[in-house]
Amino acid sequence: LDSNKPAVVEVISDVNASATCFYINASGITLDCQGYLINYSQTAAGNAIVIATNNNSITVKNCNIAEGQRGVSSNAISLPGNNDFNVIDNNTIFLKNSSSDGIVISTSTSTGNNITNNNITSGWKGAASIGMTIVGNSNRIEANNITTQTQVVLVLDLQGASNLVKNNRVIHVTPSGSALNAQGGGITIQGGDFNNVTNNTIEVNQSTFGS
Repeated sequence: LDSNKPAVVEVISDVNASATCFYINASGITLDCQGYLINYSQTAAGNAIVIATNNNSITVKNCNIAEGQRGVSSNAISLPGNNDFNVIDNNTIFLKNSSSDGIVISTSTSTGNNITNNNITSGWKGAASIGMTIVGNSNRIEANNITTQTQVVLVLDLQGASNLVKNNRVIHVTPSGSALNAQGGGITIQGGDFNNVTNNTIEVNQSTFGS
C-alpha cells in the first residue's frame, strides 16, 4: 500500500499470500480487514502485515490473521523501525511456527504506538514462539489476550523503556509431555527503565498471579 495522502483501505474478501500479504509504505493509512482472513507465509517466510520503516500514524484493525505453513517461521504484524503513533487494534492472530511472533516492534526508535484489544495464540508446541515483542519506547500495550503453547515461557517480551502495559491477559500452557524451560516469564522486562506494568493477569501452567 503506497499513497501520497491519508487513505482507508477496506478488505472485502479473504487474502492469501505465499509470503507477505500487506506492505504499507506510506503514513496515514488505515487498513481495515473487516474480519476477513489474512493467510500469510503459505510457502515462504514473510509477514501478514509490514509497516515499512519511517511510516507513521497507520491503523491496522479487525484482521483475522493466520500463519499458513508450518515450518516457515514468520511474524504476523511487523514494525521494523522508526514507526511512531500507529494503532494496532482488534486483530486476531494465530501462529504455527516455533520462532514466529505475533506483533513485533523491532527498534527503540519506534514510539507512541497503541497496541490494544488483540487476541494472539501460538499453536506451535515446540521450543519458542513469542506473542508480542516490544523493543520500542513509550508505547501503550493494553487489553490484549496472548496465549502461547511452548517449552519456553516467554509470552510478552518487553525490551524498551517507558511503556504502559495494562489490563492484558497473558497465558502460557506447557505442551503435554514437554519439559518446561524456565527461561523468561509471562511478561518479561529486559533492560528497559520506567515501564508501567499494572493490572495484568498472568497464567502459567494453570497457576494464576498478577503483575
